[in-house]
Amino acid sequence: MASPFSTPWRVIIIAEKPGQLLENNDIILNLNPPCAIENISWIKPGKVMRETTLSRAGSKELIDFAVKRHLKYIHFDAGWYSYEYTSVSDASKVNVDPKRNPKNDGSIKTKKT
Repeated sequence: MASPFSTPWRVIIIAEKPGQLLENNDIILNLNPPCAIENISWIKPGKVMRETTLSRAGSKELIDFAVKRHLKYIHFDAGWYSYEYTSVSDASKVNVDPKRNPKNDGSIKTKKT
C-alpha cells in the first residue's frame, strides 16, 4: 500500500482497563486534518434536534419542543430543496421533496430579501 493513503474514520480502541481507553484516546483527536477555519470563536456547541417532515405542523411541533427543553439549535433536514440525491436539486429554491412531505401540507416557505 502506498503512503500517504486515506481510510474511513473507523477506529477500535482496546484496553485492559476502562481508564486506559481515556488515557489513550488521542487518536480520536487526530483522525482529521487541522481546522482550516482561522477564527472559530463563533462556533458554539449545543444540542440540536432534527426536523425531517418538512411540514409546517412538524416545524411548529419541533420549535415548541426545542423551546421547552432549551435546545439551542434546530436542523431542518435535507429535502427542502427537492430530492437530495439528484443533481437537479437547487438549494437556492424551496421545492420540498414529495418523498419527505407527500401531502405538501404547508411546506416551509422562505422570504426573498
